[in-house]
Amino acid sequence: TCTHITHICTHITHTSHTHMHTHITHIIGCHLHRSPCRVVFEKTANYFSHELGPLRVHTLLPRAKIIIILSDPVKRAYSWYQHQVAHNFSTALNYTFSEVLYAPYYHNSSEALLNLTIRCLLPGEYHIHIERWLLYYPPDQIMFVDGEELLSDPTSVMDQVQHFLDLHTILDYTKILRFDVEKGFHCIVKEEDKLQCLGPSKGRHYPPMSQG
Repeated sequence: TCTHITHICTHITHTSHTHMHTHITHIIGCHLHRSPCRVVFEKTANYFSHELGPLRVHTLLPRAKIIIILSDPVKRAYSWYQHQVAHNFSTALNYTFSEVLYAPYYHNSSEALLNLTIRCLLPGEYHIHIERWLLYYPPDQIMFVDGEELLSDPTSVMDQVQHFLDLHTILDYTKILRFDVEKGFHCIVKEEDKLQCLGPSKGRHYPPMSQG
């Protein structure tokens, strides 16, 4: 879902997969500072729930505008569990989603299983993380996006994002995005009316979640 936002306008520089809370913080800072672009966008989901994320981002970029995409925390937890299964993470392969959720209630749960439980549930405790971000950024510098709305109506969301960023050039995303029936989500319209979609690792169809 985040990928739609990386295409806000052609003059945006996009960086990702380099975490600010690692030893490369200063490298990112130099890259962002020296960029000739008017708008620089960077995305990493790990910042949101990291305890030191808001402090470190604010230290480097106090005037940044923060866009936080939220989805149903239960769906988010299940998606992370299935993500681990898809990557053949042994703990996820050996336990059902229900067993992962109830692991803290069993005295014989392994450390690996408990760690997986934390990774599934902790990012979804939105109130904790949002309060932490609000300690460093005022509400007018933070935009919350409904993840379901971004999937179902990305053109409307992208219009809101562009206005939130105060961009001088507003793009019409009804001409840039089109729903791909096979993928099940919107893709970018390229030259010759062809669609450019995310890779096979995105938009996976998971087994239905157990109601038990």
